[in-house]
Amino acid sequence: KRESKYEEVNKLSDEDIAILKYIKSQFEKKGDKVIDISLKNGSFSNVDMCSISDNKYLTLIKYIKKLKVNNLEFLEDIYQQFDKIEKDKIKNLTIRKVLYIKTAIDEELKKFLIQIESNIYKYKDMKIVVLV
Repeated sequence: KRESKYEEVNKLSDEDIAILKYIKSQFEKKGDKVIDISLKNGSFSNVDMCSISDNKYLTLIKYIKKLKVNNLEFLEDIYQQFDKIEKDKIKNLTIRKVLYIKTAIDEELKKFLIQIESNIYKYKDMKIVVLV
């Protein structure tokens, strides 16, 4: 199995499990069906979970503890991981991308992002949520 470039450790800690369960619960509260890939495997994946809402949207969800390399190249790497999903196999669903980060975003990196709310940013069509 290929080691992920943007995780220090692939195995989930108790804190990681708690955060992923929290993220999952937020989507389930909205009535989404959630597939929790990393929680089932016990280790991080390129996509940690998927959410299907209203049979219209497939949300790809990734959680990282911290930005190991706080730059645009790193963010683009995560974005490309999302883009590798075989869209032709997903019929009639609009794909959304969400990255959850536990630590603050570097001021230099913010220059490449659009701030939507105090803890929510956008990079291309990927939403970035800083957990506070």
